[in-house]
Amino acid sequence: MAEQFNYRSVLAPYMNGLLKLKQAASIGSLRLKWIFLEFDRFMTENCIEDTYITREIISRWRETRKNDCERTIYAKYSAWSQLTKYMNRQGIQCHVPQLPKESTTDRGFVPYIFTHVQVKDIFSAIDSTVMGDRHMDTSLIAMPTLFRLLYSTGLRISEALSIRNSDLRLEDT
Repeated sequence: MAEQFNYRSVLAPYMNGLLKLKQAASIGSLRLKWIFLEFDRFMTENCIEDTYITREIISRWRETRKNDCERTIYAKYSAWSQLTKYMNRQGIQCHVPQLPKESTTDRGFVPYIFTHVQVKDIFSAIDSTVMGDRHMDTSLIAMPTLFRLLYSTGLRISEALSIRNSDLRLEDT
């Protein structure tokens, strides 16, 4: 997993330095690593070679985040704030962005609730999926079970996919 957090932009040494500080303080930083990966890609894709973060850079980045909800934007601004404060302490003058007001509700999010007919159609479609090759390592084998697990428990997809055999306690049933 470490290789997927191989930052390449001019900010890489500062991102890695801040992450090392958090690790030394036993502060979990997985979400921060993913956010930094987004920042890193933004910097490299936009050919930004300045070692300091300006208000304009953050504004340009923000324009790319149209589909992020308020809570996610808040978390990402918090990451910018932490990074720029760290860089300022390292002697690199950076603009520290103001955190947006955190919304107590996600007003933009409206859940979609499937009808019984739609759920039946989804299960029919997944049950009738045919594998072109009969390889045991294809994820298609797990789809009927995965969809039923999600439907019956209300798990999020990330929660369902993180379940391991060691999480099961068959002796308790």
